[in-house]
Amino acid sequence: MTFGEAQEKPLAAIYKTGRIKLMPEIIIDDASMGGKDYFAGPDDIALDAKGAVYVCDMTAHNIKKFDAEGRFLKTIGKQGQGPGDFDMPIEIEIVDGHLYVRELNNKRFSILNLEGAFIKSVSLPRGYEVWWKTKALPDGRFIVHGEKVHASGPLAS
Repeated sequence: MTFGEAQEKPLAAIYKTGRIKLMPEIIIDDASMGGKDYFAGPDDIALDAKGAVYVCDMTAHNIKKFDAEGRFLKTIGKQGQGPGDFDMPIEIEIVDGHLYVRELNNKRFSILNLEGAFIKSVSLPRGYEVWWKTKALPDGRFIVHGEKVHASGPLAS
């Protein structure tokens, strides 16, 4: 099938009969870190404008940074509650040259530059037990989709 033929077919027909072959561009795994670190429980991934890859490792309580070719550059953060520390980072996003990290146990966003230097943290509102998704905006505000849980009855504690 030539390019012109593919455009003439409706998309539904292409999806039913077409084939897609996924080819890895880079592979990032424990071997990529050359014994300097390892993945304990990667949970999310983000890319910056230069193609650097940031892997949120919730179980290790840090972010691992790789260059665009998959070479390990550094580990950002460690377990804790202080500035630049993380406690179960679960979601990362890069917006306007900043790394936003949502942490489960600290119930906050930590904001860092792309080298991992701490800028500030913003506490998430208390009373929400389930956070589904967050979105950082270029002006520093957040959209948070959550669920407030009210429990009553014999199973509530």
